[in-house]
Amino acid sequence: MTAVASLSARKPARTEGWALAGLQIGFAAWYAVCFALAVDHASQFSGFWYIPSTDDEYTATADVFAGWAWAVPVMWTLTMAPLLLGFSLIASVLTLIVGYARGNRKLLVALIAGLVVTVVALAFSLTPAGMSVAGWVSD
Repeated sequence: MTAVASLSARKPARTEGWALAGLQIGFAAWYAVCFALAVDHASQFSGFWYIPSTDDEYTATADVFAGWAWAVPVMWTLTMAPLLLGFSLIASVLTLIVGYARGNRKLLVALIAGLVVTVVALAFSLTPAGMSVAGWVSD
């Protein structure tokens, strides 16, 4: 009887890469929703859409958190977004540098999409409008 060793060269699933790309795209979408919720909440004080800022004429004396169920998640998301997106950007760049997606074109496209979405969300969170709304919500 002859024994045959099976040495199949299975490709790894690369689950971590898919998780990174999914989290990056998901967090950018969540950030956009939170930003829209904050601007919508500010419009309830003024009667029209605008970019709120700390101590503006419409909300200077108002309690922004009163009766707003989304206050805490929106505040944490908008204030922590630049830090989380910065770490995500570093993780994405390092993942691409080491060639984690080598041989898997779909994963490479997903990682590049996650990188692009992260860069756009980070750039937006650091604009004056993004910083103004984050400061307004956290004040």
